[in-house]
Amino acid sequence: MAGSTRTGVVAPLLIDNVNTDLIIRSRDIPPRAGDDCGQHLFACWRGRSDAPFVLDRPEFRAASLLLTGANFGCGSSREAAVWALRDAGIEAIIAPSFGSIFAANCVQNQIVPVVVPSSWIGDIAAMITARTTIALTIDIARSTVVLPDGRSVRFELTTVQRMLLSTGRTAIDLIRAHSSAIADFQSRDQHRRPWIYQDR
Repeated sequence: MAGSTRTGVVAPLLIDNVNTDLIIRSRDIPPRAGDDCGQHLFACWRGRSDAPFVLDRPEFRAASLLLTGANFGCGSSREAAVWALRDAGIEAIIAPSFGSIFAANCVQNQIVPVVVPSSWIGDIAAMITARTTIALTIDIARSTVVLPDGRSVRFELTTVQRMLLSTGRTAIDLIRAHSSAIADFQSRDQHRRPWIYQDR
């Protein structure tokens, strides 16, 4: 998923306050972090023949971008909610706002959390209604969403977030890149303050 852009069909889930328990129920979280969570994404809303969930509709089954309401990913801090989205192929989420811990977890798992004003959410939703499906491009390097009509809207990413999302790295990778310096510091510190390390 690494790279400076994310381009794909956008699926509309225009509901405010979608919490992490709606994204994946606690009973559906697999015992191992590496297991596929995507099959459980939004399980509480899926499987109804009378009103198919948006991601079950044929035109949105391959969607990799999600257009949502405000405060998406609120509630508990469970990272499995982000794993479920990632494992189901979601590469970016566009919303007026996010739960703060959820947004941080998105970056760590290569999902771009895109915050744009509600007016732009409405414009994108109207384009989907008019055309059935549309594709958007999320330009990470420029921090912009590019619409099919050529318009673009900016969103905020920090320098570190842009680097992580573009390169596929995580915060742990950044720490590991300094492992030699960390080991050197610990070695010097052990000589200066040996009592700190006595129980190790």
